[in-house]
Amino acid sequence: MPNVLVDDGNGAFVVFSDQGNGSIDLKVQKTDGSTANFDTNGLIAMPGLDGDIEYTKPMYSGGDVILTWIDARDGKKVFGRTLDGSGPDPGLKNGLMLTEFDSYTFQLENKPGNTISP
Repeated sequence: MPNVLVDDGNGAFVVFSDQGNGSIDLKVQKTDGSTANFDTNGLIAMPGLDGDIEYTKPMYSGGDVILTWIDARDGKKVFGRTLDGSGPDPGLKNGLMLTEFDSYTFQLENKPGNTISP
């Protein structure tokens, strides 16, 4: 499911996954509302995910898209990466490790709550 992040002007960043090359890549596209600003198929923000990435979360702040995720390729570390109007920083191809500890996440169960009537 694509995530759309509206920028401060009249455009937006769209973050989506693509399996066109056989591996799952996280991609980003910038639009000004009428045209795509990056390559037609978007720019690769994170290559070769293939089920090793969990809880990808994009945010928009101060002109940048901030991507965070839990990377399960070496434990469960939290990683992040920023992208600006020109695309992802090529020096951070696999992101920046933000924690040195393993992050454990558990699915929350939706259980009905009790209603207290006055």
